[in-house]
Amino acid sequence: MKKVFVSSTSRDLHEYREIVIKAIDKLKPNFISIGMENFGARSLIAKEYDEQIVRDCQIFIILVGHLYGQIPESNEKSYTELEFDKAQEFNIPTLVFFLPDEISFPNNLREDDIKNSKQKEFREKVRNSHLINQSINSPQECAKEVIIGIFNEHMRVKNIELNHSQSVQTNVALPNEFTNIDGSITPFLDQKIERAKSNSDEIILQEEEIDGLIESFYKNDLIKDNKGGEHGKTA
Repeated sequence: MKKVFVSSTSRDLHEYREIVIKAIDKLKPNFISIGMENFGARSLIAKEYDEQIVRDCQIFIILVGHLYGQIPESNEKSYTELEFDKAQEFNIPTLVFFLPDEISFPNNLREDDIKNSKQKEFREKVRNSHLINQSINSPQECAKEVIIGIFNEHMRVKNIELNHSQSVQTNVALPNEFTNIDGSITPFLDQKIERAKSNSDEIILQEEEIDGLIESFYKNDLIKDNKGGEHGKTA
C-alpha cells in the first residue's frame, strides 16, 4: 500500500483536507492518506516525527494557501514548509495545488505581518521549484485533481517498471482514452472537463463523480486490487 502524505495548514484548509483525504482513502488498498490527522501521541520530537513520516511516503501532496501555519520551537520554518523541504530532499514525487493569489477569509484566521511575509516567500519558493502545479478554486475541484494526479503518478511508475522489466511481453493494453497518439499517458477526463468548461464557468465536482472517477480506474484494470478481487470487496 502506497502512502500519500497530505501537507497543508489546517485552520484555513480544513475543508480541503477533509475531502481530499476522504477521496484518497477510497483508493484503498492501493493508496492511503497520511497527514497530521494520523499523528496522535508520539515519543519523538514533533518536527523529527513529522519528517520521518514524510520520508516514508511514496507521494507528497501539498495544498498551498495563504496561512504560514505553526512553527516548531527553535525553528524559523513552519511545519508545512519543513514537510515540503523534506519531500524534495528525498525526491518524493510531489503534487502541488495552489489556492488563488487573491482570496478572502475571516479576520480571526489572519496571521501577523511576519507570517504573512513568510507565506508569500514560501508560495514563491514552491512556484519556482520547477514542480508542475495547479490552481484550485474549491475543495471538490481539489479532490478531483488530486485523484487524477495520483493516477498519473501511478501510471508513470507503472510504465517505468514495465520498461525495466525483463518480461518478454505484456498482454495488458491501455484503453485508447487513456493514451495520446504517441502512447504517452493523458488524464482521460480532460476532454470531458473541457466540454464542461465550455458550458459553465465553474465546475462543481460532486462526491459521486469522484467515486465514478475512481471506479473507472479499477474497471479498466489501471489500478488493481492488491488482493486480486474486485475493488471495495474483501476475499
